[in-house]
Amino acid sequence: MTTHLVRVVVALLLLAGVASAQTAQEVAALRKQAQAGGAASQVSLGRMYLDGKGVPLDMSQGVMWLGKAADQGHPHAQYLLGVLYAEGSSVPKDERTALSWFSKAATQGYVSAQVFLGAIYAKGTNDVKRNPVTAYIWWSAAAVGATAANDAEMAVLVTKQRDTLATTMTAEQITKADKLAKQYQALFDSRKQK
Repeated sequence: MTTHLVRVVVALLLLAGVASAQTAQEVAALRKQAQAGGAASQVSLGRMYLDGKGVPLDMSQGVMWLGKAADQGHPHAQYLLGVLYAEGSSVPKDERTALSWFSKAATQGYVSAQVFLGAIYAKGTNDVKRNPVTAYIWWSAAAVGATAANDAEMAVLVTKQRDTLATTMTAEQITKADKLAKQYQALFDSRKQK
């Protein structure tokens, strides 16, 4: 079921997409904005290079532009880098680096990153120890975030994942996770208001 949830998140992101420039003039304007430090333009240009849309396919350029935006704190760029490192796509597979990028995006309230963190901690990986309490916390945060964004489908899927995970947890673990999830949500909410 976790794999299904991850596929749904990826499919939704692909459907949402990022507006791509169609002409050389539009690409030049976007590149100028990206070079001037515009994080949103850097993400768009990075995605274009990774997808080969409007520019030649160039994975290193794509990763570079995403990295510039991610270093400025752009949560979508951080999330995308997390995906690339988790899958070993365009960069060497590195679960720790993926976890770091997902965490940066997730603590800014980025729902897709929260979903991935929940999945990582629910299963564990070679580099990340399984931690159902942490998985529960991230999936709780993702459910709240998806609900706030009027994404009922995502909220239901994540809530089901969290509740299924809860059947494998002790009452003490669930109580701890619920308490921490509320504290984390207050922190995420306060960061959004700034």
